[in-house]
Amino acid sequence: MSEISKTIFFGVGGGGCNCLNHLMEANLKNVEFIAANTDSLSLARSNSPVKILLGAELLQGSCAAGQVPLGRQAALDNAGEIAAIVENAEMVMISATLGGGTGSGAAPVIASLAHEKGALVAAFVARPFIFEGETRAGNAAASLLELKKYVDVLFEFKNDGILENESITMLEAFAELDRRILEGARCFIEMMTPGLVSIDQQDLRYMIDGFCEGYIAIGHGSGENMAAEAVESMLADGTEKFAGEPMNGMVINFSSGPEFSGGRLLECVEQVNKVFGTDMPVHMTTRVSDEMAGRLKLSIVCLRPRSR
Repeated sequence: MSEISKTIFFGVGGGGCNCLNHLMEANLKNVEFIAANTDSLSLARSNSPVKILLGAELLQGSCAAGQVPLGRQAALDNAGEIAAIVENAEMVMISATLGGGTGSGAAPVIASLAHEKGALVAAFVARPFIFEGETRAGNAAASLLELKKYVDVLFEFKNDGILENESITMLEAFAELDRRILEGARCFIEMMTPGLVSIDQQDLRYMIDGFCEGYIAIGHGSGENMAAEAVESMLADGTEKFAGEPMNGMVINFSSGPEFSGGRLLECVEQVNKVFGTDMPVHMTTRVSDEMAGRLKLSIVCLRPRSR
């Protein structure tokens, strides 16, 4: 490639490439998308302008068939190509569904190569559903331990929480998982995208200060009560699971139309402070666009310290 973006997003394996395709539809700026998979047929369906067929000689375009060592070796076979891609990247984001062979085996390899090049590394990964069996659960757990050696911030999405709604169908459950990973990754990218008020990689590195777990909650509001609605739906988006815990910092991101007022912003911040307190570094980012007229998207990214 002649030019490398400062932010690179890797979709790894089938689940990661699916997330990548959806993110590309959002027309996000200043991000280079890379699809990496062992399955040549799945890779051909990706919309990514850059595709890496992992372990072409080893697997001949077949999937890793749930074999994590094969997924790992496939990524190692392409280590030179991957290292060249991340050479000048300031941030590398990785999305994968863990449990299978490619995502579980290749994601930690890509994370290690990006880490070695000095990039800020963020991973967005999903654990398998409980009904997928102990083998996939074990693969996911082992892959997470490897990822934690190399990533700066890990966003882990546990599928079983979706099943707490007993009436949800399996199609709805998988769609909801895709939505959560997609929204989380998109929120993180938007947070780092230049806007009216932005945050940069150095700010984020300072807040992370080592390895962190990340949590993301998103709310939406519209009309006269957009601020109250956005805060209410954001707090309902799993926020209670990490409110009150020690944190390295928080980023509050506002995406709104040009009519969004300072008063409404303060209203949102006051409500967030009531839940999380004020004894941590807080950064605010704002993005204003005509397409968000009459609407507000409120996102918070919480960074919780965790030992390696």
